Amino acid sequence: MTDDRPQAAPEEISRLRAVADELTEVAARQQEHWKVEITDGQVTVMMMSPSGQHGVNVMRLRRQIEQ
Repeated sequence: MTDDRPQAAPEEISRLRAVADELTEVAARQQEHWKVEITDGQVTVMMMSPSGQHGVNVMRLRRQIEQ
């Protein structure tokens, strides 16, 4: 099976990687749960919820402490 999609140029891949890295840093600074992917020449950002009850409890406690 062949992939007929055009391949991105190295410059475009570098630019997409820089954008994805910057978005990942923004998520870390805001302590948000984001998943950043590069697929088919696009940067995709997905909002992720904390995993499990432990993650929800930690998030709630953090918000209470920050207030």
